[in-house]
Amino acid sequence: MSHCGYDCSAEPPALSPDGDITGIGIVTNYIGTASIALLVIIIYYLGVFQPSHDPFEKDDQIDDPFRPNPVDEVFLRAVRWAPRRILKRTFKSRRMSPYASIRLQQTFINCLLAMSDLQIVTGFSILISGFAQLRCGLAAYHWLFIIKLAWFSSLTQLSCLTVLRSHLYRFSTERLLRLLAMGGLATFLVVGLLSTGNSEWDDIYQVVYGLPDNAWGLNSPAICHIWVFPESPARDITFLSALVSVILIGVAFFSRVIKLHKALSVGVFGRARKWLSIRARRILRIVFDWACKERHPHSLRRSICYRPLLAVFLTACLVRDAWSSVLFEVIWLLVAFGWGIVRILWDLSQEGSLVGHWTFGQVVAVVLLAAPFITMMQYFNKDTIYSRTAGLENVFSRPALYEPQATRTLTPLSMDQGPIDPESPDGDWDSYTDTLATSSHKPTI
Repeated sequence: MSHCGYDCSAEPPALSPDGDITGIGIVTNYIGTASIALLVIIIYYLGVFQPSHDPFEKDDQIDDPFRPNPVDEVFLRAVRWAPRRILKRTFKSRRMSPYASIRLQQTFINCLLAMSDLQIVTGFSILISGFAQLRCGLAAYHWLFIIKLAWFSSLTQLSCLTVLRSHLYRFSTERLLRLLAMGGLATFLVVGLLSTGNSEWDDIYQVVYGLPDNAWGLNSPAICHIWVFPESPARDITFLSALVSVILIGVAFFSRVIKLHKALSVGVFGRARKWLSIRARRILRIVFDWACKERHPHSLRRSICYRPLLAVFLTACLVRDAWSSVLFEVIWLLVAFGWGIVRILWDLSQEGSLVGHWTFGQVVAVVLLAAPFITMMQYFNKDTIYSRTAGLENVFSRPALYEPQATRTLTPLSMDQGPIDPESPDGDWDSYTDTLATSSHKPTI
């Protein structure tokens, strides 16, 4: 049995390759599984996602009218315009059959569920393995690499939770289990991030990123640097950087918790959003009556007071809708994924000799990349029978893939209440009914 321990006072041995952490097969597996999940999410959003579908709708419930996210509607309509034209000319139809639409929706949902499960398993495996090896003298460089690999699993799992919002609302037990799993994964990652939040890791970062000042820190036991807290946290850049990462993970997780529960999304934050919107419109109406009524279209009050205030209100509405859209979720995932790829590839390029050779475990990890594709092929098999398809006919009975929805208002920024005087476009408050979103649709977050 090999010796397992560490000595912070002794000079550490030379840093040797660890194929189970920085091996090319292991890195390929973690990046590959996250890439597959990212690809499935993007395809689902661009081709299958229906922004007009209420994520909190059930078969046996009749809720208030649902207000689709205007950012998702405008973007998807623009993206799907060309494929819709091609389908119309090729198949002489612009609508998929109800059965095909339901089947396609459920197929992608099952693929996303499989990808979500895979990210949970990979995230826990790398973090638990890293924590278990800390007392065996795991090198600081390898500990940093473990944290970066776990970042992929966490951000991909968070995005899967958002895309699966409607499915998880219908299956509350599954929603609870997945949130508990994500909470545990986020907790492990937060502890790992905070463990690198002190000034001793500055030297380690400098070596990793090609600024060798203290090579001793690179191969020293990571546990020797973990429980060292800065004397002045507010002035410690490393601590503040770790704290920002922790806040991002925490905010991302709790925002998913809110979005997956109707009582929080609609009952609390939706009502608060509606209350603030009503108060803001009242203030805007007061300023409108004071600055615009029976006044010249180019009056100083209208130009200096009312129009800037209206611009601020509309900008706030646009930012709010963009932040709560699934498009923002996909863009955030792309940016975070790209940033994680750059960091890992940079580390490997700086320490290329530490990658090591192909071992049994690395070959197995690469071969296991075929598992997600096999799973997806099973879901797309035409002979597969989905047990959860029953009861979805009403839920997904809205317009199918590439179905135009010309009868519904696309955005609260539209103004179609009738002819508008070009000399005084903001001279009539009644023309703002749609612009200021004064409808009775229920808001969500």
